[in-house]
Amino acid sequence: SHTTALVNDDLLVEEALAQAGAIRAHTISDCLAILKMLGQPRPRGRRLAIVSRSGGHAVVAADAASRYDMELPELPRGYLDPISQATRASVIKLQNPLDLGDLFQFELYIEIVRGALALDNVDAVVLIHGFRGAECEPSRQFLRHVGELSRQYGKPVAPVVLASPQEVATAQAMAGVPFYTAPEEAVLALDAAARAGGKPQPETLACAAAFDLNRARQIIKTALPDGTLELPEALHLIDAAGVPVAPFLVVGDADEAAQAADQLGYPVVLKAVGAAISHKTEAGGVVLDLKDATEVRQAAGDLIQRLELNRLVVMRMISGGSEVIVGGKQDPSFGAVVLFGLGGVAAEALKDVRLRLAPVSDAEAGQMLDGLKGAALLKGFRDRPAVNRPAVLQVIMRVANLMAALPELLELDLNPVLAGPRGALAVDARARVKPSAGQGH
Repeated sequence: SHTTALVNDDLLVEEALAQAGAIRAHTISDCLAILKMLGQPRPRGRRLAIVSRSGGHAVVAADAASRYDMELPELPRGYLDPISQATRASVIKLQNPLDLGDLFQFELYIEIVRGALALDNVDAVVLIHGFRGAECEPSRQFLRHVGELSRQYGKPVAPVVLASPQEVATAQAMAGVPFYTAPEEAVLALDAAARAGGKPQPETLACAAAFDLNRARQIIKTALPDGTLELPEALHLIDAAGVPVAPFLVVGDADEAAQAADQLGYPVVLKAVGAAISHKTEAGGVVLDLKDATEVRQAAGDLIQRLELNRLVVMRMISGGSEVIVGGKQDPSFGAVVLFGLGGVAAEALKDVRLRLAPVSDAEAGQMLDGLKGAALLKGFRDRPAVNRPAVLQVIMRVANLMAALPELLELDLNPVLAGPRGALAVDARARVKPSAGQGH
């Protein structure tokens, strides 16, 4: 299944730790940087002010903030004007990140940090400060004040101190806040501190009542000896879990297909049914946009003969919407897992997916949607309308419920689910259960 192909061990570990509220450090140096910050006041959000004596380091810090999805809010004129008046050449544009390259009044540096911490739209300050020679003593005093200001305002300051090891050690002993050796290290630590212990806001979506567990168990018993559920049974299974499915009928020949299409309404889609046809598009087992009985009868006859089929699915054709994938699998270490991502035939090529251990809350389902790289495509992008968020989250939750309630359900793919402004409909499904559960047709 697409789901199993997309779930690798490290990705699952990453997502499971995040779901548990744990912070994962990928290197020892990252671990130490994160631990330094966890002893400081917790940032209330992800809005940083970057204050630097070096323009190059300021840009490095801003790039790191972008990589970690930290915000650089605009600094107000009332804060920047006094700084502008104290600069020498006045050739540096004062903004966030704030480059203090031609300002040498250390007393004013203290007020610059104080003012940044006092701003309502700033949650933390990255301070990049290099010094040597005659600047050593005033820099030590400045950094001592920084620690006091951080405690006074209850906001973290991450000083990146660029000096000799001896001077760093001397200033560190006076400062009362830990130092960092590079801007990206400080931003990493602030990102981790902002995420630490955070819980997503609930979205108050209820869906458990729609789950017909007894029906789902009966459907699983129809699996083939190898554990495969064919397309109609997979669609009935997710319908039992409360997932909206595009209207469909199962037929055995071309005449039945035409009758079913008349009943469903045109246009329709024909889909091949067979254990050997897993990826129907690649096998030529899908015929789209059939507009009348003649077209349906001809296409159905061709599919049955070419692919040697006993059954076909006739489904009302659903147009528009964004293609997403919702899936599940039983992991040997973690148990039931649910997957969500951008879907369609390119699901494995895009690999834009998020995972959670099942079952999931509405808040966790929301995190999955918001965590996609392509989340903007689902939230309204250019002329594409936003998908119905509650409808998409409910599909995720219902698939997760199904996977958690039925450990014998090994793999499940809903690909694609068509999500649009009015709702979300599954138009294809694949499932595999433990072979011992199969009873045959």
